[in-house]
Amino acid sequence: MRGALLLLVLGAIGIAGCQAITRTPSATAGPIGQFGGRPVLGISNGTPMVVTLYLNGRVVETGLEPIDFASLPPLPWRVEARSPSGRVLTSMQVTTGDVWSTTDPSGNVETNGAMGRVDLSCGRITIWAGYYAPSGPPPASPAGSPGDCTP
Repeated sequence: MRGALLLLVLGAIGIAGCQAITRTPSATAGPIGQFGGRPVLGISNGTPMVVTLYLNGRVVETGLEPIDFASLPPLPWRVEARSPSGRVLTSMQVTTGDVWSTTDPSGNVETNGAMGRVDLSCGRITIWAGYYAPSGPPPASPAGSPGDCTP
């Protein structure tokens, strides 16, 4: 899925009683553009599944280690969140110009990024490229369809 979204606040959402696991840069990651002008990549997994994040066909995160932002390749990116069996759960394309930040004369900051999201019967998975994690309400219940959380 390709899309751009006004990104609001940094955080993870607990969904359907599951604890969301979010991988984003630490608070010490520095100002926008620290990683050579490239956006950072994040995932929030509110399901009990182990989800693997792929970037341009290469594993970049398995839920066990943080993403090494400095080693991410230049854009464009094809990002996929896959189930343990390799099924693509959600995806996004990130190209030059999709992620940006601007500050108006009053000091208000507006950011834009790319996002992929899927609401499954066992929780929500969100992937994003930008400077902040997207936020939003938890999925409507029931979300997804029976069997969509099998590996």
